[in-house]
Amino acid sequence: MIWSIKKTKKGIANLVRLSSSFVGLQVVRAHPLFSYSAQLLDIPIDCCCTGYGFSFKPGVGNPFVDFPLEQLNADFVDTSFYRFCHAYNPLNARDVFFPGSLSHPRLKDVRIDPDFSKFRVPEFPLFWSRPYQIRRYMVKQSNFSESIDNTHILSKAEQHFHRSSVVFRSIKQEGFQIPTEGPSLSQAFICGVLLKRGPDLRFVVTSGQHRVGALVALGWTDIPVLLDNHFAPTVDRKFAAHWPIVTENLYTLEAALACFDRFFDDDGSAIAKAYGLAG
Repeated sequence: MIWSIKKTKKGIANLVRLSSSFVGLQVVRAHPLFSYSAQLLDIPIDCCCTGYGFSFKPGVGNPFVDFPLEQLNADFVDTSFYRFCHAYNPLNARDVFFPGSLSHPRLKDVRIDPDFSKFRVPEFPLFWSRPYQIRRYMVKQSNFSESIDNTHILSKAEQHFHRSSVVFRSIKQEGFQIPTEGPSLSQAFICGVLLKRGPDLRFVVTSGQHRVGALVALGWTDIPVLLDNHFAPTVDRKFAAHWPIVTENLYTLEAALACFDRFFDDDGSAIAKAYGLAG
């Protein structure tokens, strides 16, 4: 463990840093946090990525980054959101992690609903999925669409386009505000899951992609985040044999590890190139 929790007399939990670095990067700094959670961390943006494996670096096909950096005043049809929704339409887990490859044939059976927004955290099971989420997916899978509804997808993409514009301008004018009270406090934070491979880590953003993209454009190098307890909040490669996607026999152990390693070995550039999203 690299974190511990220390309670003060007033009941406020403080995240106390026990280990300061992974691969020379400052990962965790102390933050005061109300006692409903004690998992507020500072994460380098270089470690952040989407659930589909796109990092938050410019030029790797992530529309949340490319839009505020280059296209803030563009029409929707000229933005990265429009291009992304037309080009990126994987139908199964193999299309996500190994597009055009014949490896790991069983990943083709982990299907994706074509109508599900690829701008959100994946709805198909991955390393952070809990057993009940996998079982729910297995029930829903038989009702997945067989064709892509482009009108629906474009509508969702345009919503993200407008939201990114609003979020960027708000943060630029007013700063990045972190609330300290409110009934839905956790929803106000950037949330995600930590993946760990030896001394290295990745932070998969499950909520707050628009904010991360805006912060990248504004020059931030690290961001305050919460671990997302809707999923397994931390996933360590060395425990792969016990991941629910493996024990529930949805992925082979080999395929699960290969998909996991994509988050570390590719920043999204190779996948973006396969889908025509990057040079």
